[in-house]
Amino acid sequence: MLSYRTLLAFTAACAFPWLGCSTVTRALRPTTLEEAESLESVTRGRHAEVTFATAQGTEVRRGTVEALDIGGMLLQEDHEPTDRIPFVSTQSIRFNDRGKGALRGLTAGAISGALTGFIAGAMLGGICMSSDTPCEDKSLSIGAAGALAGSLIMGGIGAGIGALIGHPTTLTF
Repeated sequence: MLSYRTLLAFTAACAFPWLGCSTVTRALRPTTLEEAESLESVTRGRHAEVTFATAQGTEVRRGTVEALDIGGMLLQEDHEPTDRIPFVSTQSIRFNDRGKGALRGLTAGAISGALTGFIAGAMLGGICMSSDTPCEDKSLSIGAAGALAGSLIMGGIGAGIGALIGHPTTLTF
């Protein structure tokens, strides 16, 4: 028979490696205005780390992506003038995606909250409070209610934590 500890350990073993992942996407340099607009919609306004090649070697700059077109991007570094970095020399753009972090946190929190809530509810539903009258086994219904409550509460907490932490995303060219 499976115990609640086994289910919790299984949930943790499945969820935690998935939470720590980062996304690395191989992207083509934009050759049309539509491709550039699509890439700009992902990166515009984000604090990013841009790696690009120069005559002296590889250089890394950090700042906010202001605009992006077929030829390059405008990067506003902190307390510095805006620089234009050509796409020909751009190697990667790395940024933190808070929306994807919130989604992953919501998923992990809802799954673990549902399992924990179901186990706790099922255990409480099987307890008989009165020894004078016959008891009905309500472990399934109370377990389902516990799963719903646990997924809502832990899913919300997970989404908040995920949005704060974010999800590391790298676009390589």
